Amino acid sequence: MREINKMTHELTELENKALLGFIYDTYGVTLDEMKSRNRKRGIIEGKRFYVTALTRVYGLTTDKAGKMCNLDHASVIHHRRKFDSMSETYPKEYIKLMHKYESMINRDVKVHELQDLIIKRDEINNKINKLIILSNNQKLNKNDRKKREELHCIKY
Repeated sequence: MREINKMTHELTELENKALLGFIYDTYGVTLDEMKSRNRKRGIIEGKRFYVTALTRVYGLTTDKAGKMCNLDHASVIHHRRKFDSMSETYPKEYIKLMHKYESMINRDVKVHELQDLIIKRDEINNKINKLIILSNNQKLNKNDRKKREELHCIKY
């Protein structure tokens, strides 16, 4: 599995869920099934894709990737090598698989960027609202001062 756009970054919970969803859609396998010692073909293929993506795309160590699906680091290395071997044996299928995964990642990156922009917009709107409130309070304070001055003048 080649590194997707040479990007390696910390795996977020949302990205992990998206990756697991992709594996479920592609292989029909859940994380619990990947953690089991079951040796059915679909489960093994899903597990291979999962640990390969975790280590090569997201930069997790083989130990961390192994802990996520109940494997030791040597098994993670074995699954990565088998994934590479299968991708050389069946290049068309694996190229389709990788394009499908890349498009999912690119779509998710765009969604994350939009979410970040929405959060920033909301923060800016909150700051603007606070400034408006402060400005209105200052106007009220000036009006209060004028009323006090008027009252002060009347008393004298």
